[in-house]
Amino acid sequence: MRERRGMRKKWCYLLLTAILLIGGLAGCGSEPVQPGYEGTVKALAKLLDTSAGKLLQAKSLSAGESVGDWLAIALSAGGSQENYEAYLEELSAYVTDCYARQGCLDPVKATDYHRVALTVMALGGDPRNFGTDAQGNPVDLVADGIWNFQGDRQVQGLNGTIYSLITLDAGGLEVPDGEEPSREMLLLELLEAQEANGGFGLTRGNPTADMTAMAVQALAPEKEQYAAEIDRALDYLSGEIQGKDTDTVSGMESSESVSQIILALCSLGIDPAEDARFVRNGTTLEDMLDSFRTEGCYRHTTGGEADVMATEQALLAMVAVERLRSDGDGRLFCYTG
Repeated sequence: MRERRGMRKKWCYLLLTAILLIGGLAGCGSEPVQPGYEGTVKALAKLLDTSAGKLLQAKSLSAGESVGDWLAIALSAGGSQENYEAYLEELSAYVTDCYARQGCLDPVKATDYHRVALTVMALGGDPRNFGTDAQGNPVDLVADGIWNFQGDRQVQGLNGTIYSLITLDAGGLEVPDGEEPSREMLLLELLEAQEANGGFGLTRGNPTADMTAMAVQALAPEKEQYAAEIDRALDYLSGEIQGKDTDTVSGMESSESVSQIILALCSLGIDPAEDARFVRNGTTLEDMLDSFRTEGCYRHTTGGEADVMATEQALLAMVAVERLRSDGDGRLFCYTG
């Protein structure tokens, strides 16, 4: 009996030593990765080789480019302390330069106008008076990107329609009488693109989770009028999660798809953790998103490297969930208050 007690003591000692040793090695030379919004921002600063508070001035980012603009939106939405005034100045200079060189922001991509307009609104500016054209007149990004757009909005598939609506609703803006496309025309254009299975695609016949989730966000302000169409879209999204025969936690190919679905649900006032249609084998959408997490940031696909675009979309999803649970309103793109 005494020998057995001695052996038990010895094993307990060895186990405790191993635990302490492993813990010491895990913390050696690096800070533990923190979860949540703040932890992700700190990890992203490391990825961009800068520090929190200076992310928007990172060397690899530029105002007017997709990655920089969406990051500015995500950081401002989460209340991060950044130099937004400096970013707005750089963005204004970018708009002015584009108009001086080519007479517009972009001759092909209407969504460039929408993204920049959303960024300006998110940072407290007025997209209807932002930068100047070649004659020194104020630029109206909303008008030039929607009813005055000189290109073909359909070149970008359904993106142009979706983000025209999101931009208008984000600022509580109206299309002037007699101008086209009117808001009603944009809504009709979007609804006509819904597939028989409830999904939406960049082009007809090719529905995807990303596009469907973004379409739902565009329809969210009209959720009572278009309840049936939105329910069909949600059924499609649920099927994309529940019906995939895959070993990945989420059943989705990209983290951006998961982030967009979270944004869509929150825009409708639906808590993504409480709707059974979006819980897969006991795993919530937030769990699914975290399956793409690596070194505090997020990757595009499982097994890939940390990606800025995937991370900023994950940040947007986190903010939407937090707003929904704290204020009851998870619609992220709303700058009228």
